[in-house]
Amino acid sequence: MFKGRKIVTLLIALVGAVLLWLYVVTTVAPESTIRVNNIPISLDGSSALDDHNLIYLSNEQTLIITEQDATRVNLELSTSRMNVSKLNAESIRISADVSRIKSPGDYEVECKVVLPDTVRTSSVDILRKSRESINIHVSRYETRVFESDEVEIRFPGSVKDNYIAEIGSASLSAEDIQVSGPAEELETIAKIYTVFDLSTDMQGEIEEPVTLYFEDTDGNQLTLSDNCTVSGTTGILSFNIYKEAKVKIYAELIPGGGTTSEDYDILSYSPETLRVKGLPEVIDGMTEGCCVGQIDLAQIDNIKETVTIPIKLPDNVYAVKEDDANKLATEMKVTIKLKEDRSDYVTIDHFKLLNISDGYYAAMNSKEAKLIVRGSEEDIRALKEMKKNGQDPGLTIVVDLAKYDATGSFSVGADDWTVECKAFPEIGAAKGSLDAALSVMQSRAPIEPEETTPEPAGSEEEDNEPGGSDDG
Repeated sequence: MFKGRKIVTLLIALVGAVLLWLYVVTTVAPESTIRVNNIPISLDGSSALDDHNLIYLSNEQTLIITEQDATRVNLELSTSRMNVSKLNAESIRISADVSRIKSPGDYEVECKVVLPDTVRTSSVDILRKSRESINIHVSRYETRVFESDEVEIRFPGSVKDNYIAEIGSASLSAEDIQVSGPAEELETIAKIYTVFDLSTDMQGEIEEPVTLYFEDTDGNQLTLSDNCTVSGTTGILSFNIYKEAKVKIYAELIPGGGTTSEDYDILSYSPETLRVKGLPEVIDGMTEGCCVGQIDLAQIDNIKETVTIPIKLPDNVYAVKEDDANKLATEMKVTIKLKEDRSDYVTIDHFKLLNISDGYYAAMNSKEAKLIVRGSEEDIRALKEMKKNGQDPGLTIVVDLAKYDATGSFSVGADDWTVECKAFPEIGAAKGSLDAALSVMQSRAPIEPEETTPEPAGSEEEDNEPGGSDDG
């Protein structure tokens, strides 16, 4: 019984001691000193345009705080123990009011302590504050736009031997570059440029992503501060790195007039070579030479002839002026000669007239024409042998009258006649003026000389039908 009462007495004493301690702590001795460090400084009192309150509107202009000599404050506070847990770097605000700043310049702004709503201001004493104010610099916030054609393209280094960089025709595909930030910082931008090192192994048609850089008035690369925002700092650079070589050039002989390239000797080309540039894979395929034009052998009248043709290079290949030349070569002279036993001088007295217009009659005024026919060595030798033996090889001059629809006497145009040979179909003649004339009359009856005995009916009529006739 006695022991039980003793335990109860001890418990009552313990509870009383705790209650007394709480009273002393909270009422008799309530004050406690604490330190709260690294409290962020808030820039208040403006219509902020970014998350950090550094850019704001004032007097219809945009300002930006570019410099601030402190961003955090340390406090030493005296308060009751009941408030200690409520006061920390997250609950306390340090406010710097910039609402009165209306123009660019340097300013000192007071730092005010703002306690949380759960703590009465009167219950806290500020014993020490590491900063009473901060110094800031305010600038005008502007935007500059640079068009892509203002970007300077720089090409350091050099290409490999036998290559040439077409930097004069280089182009940059990029959006306009927009830079926003403090006015005085934007004024330091003198130009925007990009760089492509020609020492690269790249060649051919180049389309390469590039980065754009800023440069100040002293020619130094400019790194903008975090106060600036930039859009459009990349682009695509396009230009060509061509391979260069000196290649042989030649002309292709087009068969015609009874001859082929095998029937001619090419005596000379002038020039024989040409310096060219182009895509590497194209230039590498020109080891045997480059065809720059054609010669139609049907147009060659003489046994030996020099023909001038314009130089036409393949696609993506371009002529390069020689170091000692005044201008680019644009023409080539080709001297060719018909090989021996490839031609024969003949007299042809048989004509075939084709495509006579309805209602017209045509007849050759000339009874024969003398010209040179050409062909292979075998055909010409056989032709000469037939003539020597008095045999007829069946040579005929075929005249196309499709373009002759008026009356009169005409010389046969260069493109209006050909030579046929029954014995040797491959034999032909060069196109040119035919030493023969024809008459065209609007009549279905043949033109007869005066005092000439009429021939039997039907003999001429049948040979002079509008569709064609044989006059031989």
